[in-house]
Amino acid sequence: MNIFSRDDCDKIPDGITAYSVAVALKTYFRNLSEPLLTTEFYWPLMNISKQKNKERLYSCIRTIPQINICFLLSILKHLYNVSECPENIMSSYSLAVCWSPVLLWHDQTSIDQAVLVPWIIQTLIENYHNIL
Repeated sequence: MNIFSRDDCDKIPDGITAYSVAVALKTYFRNLSEPLLTTEFYWPLMNISKQKNKERLYSCIRTIPQINICFLLSILKHLYNVSECPENIMSSYSLAVCWSPVLLWHDQTSIDQAVLVPWIIQTLIENYHNIL
């Protein structure tokens, strides 16, 4: 399944910008009752982020529900392609900062924990092909 390909951009109706599509996607994920990286995994992921351990991160991600992994990999692949696009000014870190609060959150998130999340998302964007 090849979603988010460059050819699909031709299918976006006139007047709808890439920014509008990104906002719609982020709004959709923000309004879910549970984040894509479910709250069950929030604290283990925070500990992994403190250690900056990529292998433990991949192992943890592999244990989230399968449907979540499918969605996550699609989004990560798209974000990777965005970060690699020479016409784009968004690095994987910039994308991670934008998408972190949407993909991984908890009701009890503190500022100290919130700063750990971008490392997780950036690492997943840059290494999405290593997750499975």
